[in-house]
Amino acid sequence: MIFAPILFSLLVTLALSMAIMTIAWLASLALRDASIADILWGPGLAMMGWMAACYSARIGLTGWISLGLATIWALRLGTYLLFRRLGSGREDHRYTSIRSRFGPSFSLLSLVAVFWLQALLLWIVSWPLQVAVLAQSGNTLAVAGWALILACIIIETVARPIRITSSVLAPSFHGRQPNGEWFAQKPNSDATTF
Repeated sequence: MIFAPILFSLLVTLALSMAIMTIAWLASLALRDASIADILWGPGLAMMGWMAACYSARIGLTGWISLGLATIWALRLGTYLLFRRLGSGREDHRYTSIRSRFGPSFSLLSLVAVFWLQALLLWIVSWPLQVAVLAQSGNTLAVAGWALILACIIIETVARPIRITSSVLAPSFHGRQPNGEWFAQKPNSDATTF
């Protein structure tokens, strides 16, 4: 029965997600930068899938393809956010705003409202990946999902350099590029939402 391995995987990945984000929170205190929660989002999702794979008696083709696509997406997103953060040289404006509003209490607040919240959301979002990794066979719907995910990864990989290049050439116009590259505005852009 597949439900016992899935339940066990969910419990283990909840603990992993909380541990990853708690360690990230400790690092954020030393760096005075809560942006690392965002950088770890993609890689954290892939870690949830790989942890589920560790608890699978046998991973089928569905699991390997799903895990491979999730890992490619995770590396793309994590790398993009890391380089964006290193390029800006400062904490994301959302966290800076919250930090200035709450002052010294931001440290503890960020543990709960940023890092543990992201850990919980990361865990919930990883459920379909964990089920796919533990599934013994795929179906037509899985193949359609893989094609859509792969198309989104390609779109975002192409869109990022265009966004960076165009932002240098033309300033942002109220959060939108005048040349219409709206799908590349944010790290988890509309293409990834699909």
